[in-house]
Amino acid sequence: MTDKARDPLSVALENLRKGEDELRRAANTTSALAGHALQKPGGIKLDGPEWARIQSANEMEHHVMSEQEERERAVGAALLDATTARRSAPWRPTSAVVDLMAYASERSATHGALGLSPQFGMISAHEFRAAVLTTSGYPEPASRQPGFEPVGVPPLSIVNLINWTPTETDAPQVMLETMEANTAAETAEATAAPEAAMSFTPDTTFVHRVTVTLPVARQALDDAAVLEDIIGGRLVTMVKERLQAQVIAGNGALNAIDPGANLCGITNTPLVQIVQKVTSGSPLQPQVDAISAAITAIRVGTASYYEPSVLLIHPDDAEVLAQVKDAHGRLIFPVDKPLSPFGLLTIVTSSVNVGTPLVGAPESLSGFIRGDIVVLMSQSHADYFYRNMVQLLVEGRFGFAVRNPLAWCILEGFDD
Repeated sequence: MTDKARDPLSVALENLRKGEDELRRAANTTSALAGHALQKPGGIKLDGPEWARIQSANEMEHHVMSEQEERERAVGAALLDATTARRSAPWRPTSAVVDLMAYASERSATHGALGLSPQFGMISAHEFRAAVLTTSGYPEPASRQPGFEPVGVPPLSIVNLINWTPTETDAPQVMLETMEANTAAETAEATAAPEAAMSFTPDTTFVHRVTVTLPVARQALDDAAVLEDIIGGRLVTMVKERLQAQVIAGNGALNAIDPGANLCGITNTPLVQIVQKVTSGSPLQPQVDAISAAITAIRVGTASYYEPSVLLIHPDDAEVLAQVKDAHGRLIFPVDKPLSPFGLLTIVTSSVNVGTPLVGAPESLSGFIRGDIVVLMSQSHADYFYRNMVQLLVEGRFGFAVRNPLAWCILEGFDD
């Protein structure tokens, strides 16, 4: 048997190199399946076969990653044994140390893409024990029973009502509707037909990146239910909730090229209509009167091409509306019926500012998806590998525009 064959560091390092190739193949398989599914019309469906295959490939990737971490620990243990001054030590590192440093150099260029731990360094036995073998500061997860608690999800109805279109550019074009005149009329034979008037103004909306990140102990990820709770029930919803807030009240400009800037939401889009709440006519029902006036303003402003169908309202204003009474003290909207003035779909969300509900037609909105919401995981952050932590990153890239601002109306002074 050769010296190298008896060298534990060389053996552990060789196994680590083989495991890295296996992990790279597993990661490529997951990425290929996800990329193929995203190219299909409609994207990935959580109850479809594509999602099941992606989950299976992702589980295999995590299994291989766990095995790779065991191999990394074996290298660290061999290095610790080599740097411990013991007279009875059966071996001392020779060429294996050179191999280890070469491997560390290779990993510095690839570990980030693979989601692996940082490269190994030459550390003393004391430093190794302090970094790996102690539990000081380690976020031990609490004991938990099988399953997980249901997660509350805020209403995301307006996001779901928008027609989201995939785009392959960071600057999708949008056609703004600025004017239309319907001059269709009965026309005698051999008489010129009346000429209609339409005006569409091209503009550019830019894609913006919406992200959120969260550190999690690896023990939490070993429980599939907890993983689903964290990712599906919280982080993905956080991104969608932020997107909804931007769609409603983002204070950016339509053609803001800065990807870190806010989107241009409905309330900040030029030419969106405004109705002031008044008390004349029905002093006991000024909020209801204001909603009726907003509906009329949209119908007139768009020549009835857009029929208002939704009411976006803050929870505080929804409480005021729910308590409106008629002249006999009876609730206009009984507690056993939906809060639906004039048949509008009422969406109660904190994304709307207090005192300024919106009435409008979602058909006038355009959404663009440059990159659908994805979940990324990595231990290549600070000291996460040694602390057995994982960093979760959820992000999506979206653009948004109001094609016809006259199809929306802000109700000001609603809470006065």
